[in-house]
Amino acid sequence: MGRERFVDMTNCLVVDPRDDSRSLVCDLLRRYEFTLETEQDGRSALERCAREMPDVVVFSSELSDMDASAFLRALGRRGRETPPVALMYCDEPDAATIGRAVWDGASGCMVRPFDARILDDTLRQNGVI
Repeated sequence: MGRERFVDMTNCLVVDPRDDSRSLVCDLLRRYEFTLETEQDGRSALERCAREMPDVVVFSSELSDMDASAFLRALGRRGRETPPVALMYCDEPDAATIGRAVWDGASGCMVRPFDARILDDTLRQNGVI
């Protein structure tokens, strides 16, 4: 895989209350040479987005301070011409949860545990790479 495949200067925010999950997602994303930022909760992530909206937001459905739907709706109201690609990941392949996330603005959903191939496919499907 050559570097020419990857989008230059993509800013990516990873939001997850669990340190180990955040680290794992960041490890998978490092190969794309994105600028990576992390937050532990939805409110902090939204505050960061208010200062500078990332190109991609990858987040857990299990935020510690708000549900994923509230996070997505708030993210969508941040007033940007092109909203970020919002990729949610969850532990259970629950159709209602995934459908709700897509309805509320998620660009895609992944079920944990996911690997580099699944992440790569999801990024491709959403035009990130």
